[in-house]
Amino acid sequence: MARPVGTPDLHVLNGPGSQVHCGDVLLMLTNGRIASNAVDFAKDQRLHLVDRKLLAE
Repeated sequence: MARPVGTPDLHVLNGPGSQVHCGDVLLMLTNGRIASNAVDFAKDQRLHLVDRKLLAE
């Protein structure tokens, strides 16, 4: 099983996505899992997360 999306992955998204590209909505989409600490970080940074479970819905 692949490793879950973690906080370092969200840092890679958030830095350039918001500062360089001036993104209004930043979305992390994965067909895998998202680590619980990454969920907390995403809430703090207003990042949107879509994981395997949400995709299935």
